[in-house]
Amino acid sequence: MMAHDPSLFAGGAALNALDELEAAQFRRHLEDCPTCQVELSGFAETAARLGAASSEPAPASMRSSVLAAVAVTRQLPPLTDDVAGADGTGSAVAGSGGGDGPWRDAAPADAGDRSGGEVVDLASRRRPPTRWLLSAAAAVAIALIGLSFFLVNRTSTTDNDADALKRCVSTAADREQLPTAPGSTGDTTVVVSASCGGALLSFADVPALDADQTYQLWVISGDQTRSVTTLNPAADGSMPETVAAVHLGDTALGVTVEPAGGSPTPTTTPVITVPLSA
Repeated sequence: MMAHDPSLFAGGAALNALDELEAAQFRRHLEDCPTCQVELSGFAETAARLGAASSEPAPASMRSSVLAAVAVTRQLPPLTDDVAGADGTGSAVAGSGGGDGPWRDAAPADAGDRSGGEVVDLASRRRPPTRWLLSAAAAVAIALIGLSFFLVNRTSTTDNDADALKRCVSTAADREQLPTAPGSTGDTTVVVSASCGGALLSFADVPALDADQTYQLWVISGDQTRSVTTLNPAADGSMPETVAAVHLGDTALGVTVEPAGGSPTPTTTPVITVPLSA
């Protein structure tokens, strides 16, 4: 079995694309790797924001531009253990060991006249680990999707969207103040509006944390969670007024204490809980 570098799993972990063994391996690696903690937090936050922005329509030109890129992007050559030689007989190309077949050069249709039909032995090229490709693909997909939303509307930034949602919740006719659950830390005021699809949170008297910790806000939907943002209290115990997009089926808002930089999923019991449904 080919060993995998757990530091390459961040993209897959952010999208829940790891199997159980890889997820456990990555969790162990994450405990002692601050770099991967930051990288994973960034991937998770980006994926969450893109998920919240999924209602944005893709530009009409996107399909044609993607197809144009596909037409000029070379695919990975096929794997084969036996390939036909120039004389039409089967000639085995030696692999590079470890059970991996060789890579065969994918020549253009007219390359036979120039190459004489020879098969190029690229056995020295090792096949990249499958999970490495998944992790890299996940990271690239997140980046490309984010870029497409940016190009759709350059002025529609995350900050602008948050400001618009704050204004909507603050002035909505159906706005409603919700109580926090008993035992919640500090003094949290939450105003929610179903018509706006958002909740506005204000914090006071929140205890300070150690330098290697942060508060993280989550939207909870049954046994699923999605990260909103990380928060750190000021000297007076307040935290920045924060808005969260909430949807039908979301059951609560929660704030947990996480390692600095945040976590892809909650690692502690919420210290602040705000039920969204009875």
